Amino acid sequence: FIAFSLSVEATLILSAVFIVLALLPLNLKALKTPLVPPKAKISLPNIFSAPKLALISDFIGGLCMNGFFSMASVFALLYGLGDGSVAIFIAISMVGGVCGHLLCGVVSDKFGRVNALLLASFLSLISAFLLGVPKIIFVAVFFLGAGIFVLYALSLAIANDAITDKREYILASRAMLFSYLLGSLFAAPILGFLMSAFGAWGFIGFYVFLSGLLLVITFFGRFVGKRAFKKS
Repeated sequence: FIAFSLSVEATLILSAVFIVLALLPLNLKALKTPLVPPKAKISLPNIFSAPKLALISDFIGGLCMNGFFSMASVFALLYGLGDGSVAIFIAISMVGGVCGHLLCGVVSDKFGRVNALLLASFLSLISAFLLGVPKIIFVAVFFLGAGIFVLYALSLAIANDAITDKREYILASRAMLFSYLLGSLFAAPILGFLMSAFGAWGFIGFYVFLSGLLLVITFFGRFVGKRAFKKS
């Protein structure tokens, strides 16, 4: 829609129409109502009883994903891409994210969650470096999307693997969502500051640093035993 140079009103209306249309298949599908789980006490300290690797990778995932959604278009414009190319840039990253999710479950089930997280962080690191090469920027953003858009799912899987009592799933979901949203909260201000100071290279450096940090943490996190969620 951005590439079509439509008015702001037309872009918003068409976007809303497609969002509603996307909900129709879900609403038309017959879904059984899940059983209501027993009541469980939820308190803030339980958030920090989650596996540390899951919380850290989830926080970095929030930084990476929300930072991309909020500032990727600004990066593309600073990089010198036109309006139409900006739309293509974002679209290719989404295709990469879809492909990443298609492979994420297979890789994590066959080789382990942590190894899948290692692969995702390594792929993100290499792709972030390659964003600085104009000739392959669209290829780079495809693999960057494949790497960063699976971080939340992998983090949640790592946390769920540490759960021994099904009643504690709500604690896992709450902890992961809290960590992800906390990262998302700081993503845009940090990227805005970096890009105002260093231009497009601030965006690239942001992802190089976070991907490299996650790669190191995940590598050493393999040697740390799982820690289950504690009950209230």
